[in-house]
Amino acid sequence: MEFFIVSSHEKEIVWDTTKSNETPMKLLDIGKLGGLEWNSQTELEEGVRKSYEWYLGNN
Repeated sequence: MEFFIVSSHEKEIVWDTTKSNETPMKLLDIGKLGGLEWNSQTELEEGVRKSYEWYLGNN
């Protein structure tokens, strides 16, 4: 979803419900990161925006 926000796309997302093993949402467990004393320095939307801008400038 963040990609659509930063790229200004106005397309509708259509989920293919015929695929039995695909879900519209997947959750990640970041519990192991706590042991590494790691903290993110970039918010998700900003990271997606920077990646998208880099992609546009390098392809």
